[in-house]
Amino acid sequence: MDSRLAIDSAVLLLYFVVIISIGLYMGRKEENLADFALGRRQIAWWAILASLIAAETSAGTFFGTPGEGFTFRNYTYLQLALGTILARILVSRISRFPFHPRTGVWRATVRGSDRTCARLRNGARRAAESN
Repeated sequence: MDSRLAIDSAVLLLYFVVIISIGLYMGRKEENLADFALGRRQIAWWAILASLIAAETSAGTFFGTPGEGFTFRNYTYLQLALGTILARILVSRISRFPFHPRTGVWRATVRGSDRTCARLRNGARRAAESN
């Protein structure tokens, strides 16, 4: 086995061991699946935003962007990254997440959609009663 491959494999294995260990250690504090999935509702909005952006950004983007910026001498990717962050903040301001106690689920709805659904239900009920 090539020595570089052995080093790369060891680093990758160590990474997986550390990540799994952190997950198991932190998972001991969770009482149920909702605590795990929602972070016990103790995570700041900016940390969630950073996590979403980091999950969407691949290593290819991370390494390719400086080269592209150097080659074309422009800020195209920077505009895309800032636009993504601003769009997420904008969407979070116009959306709300109502909690449904019966199901225990938080669902995302755009403001006004609950009123629209209520109007549709009422209209359908009136139409059914008139027949």
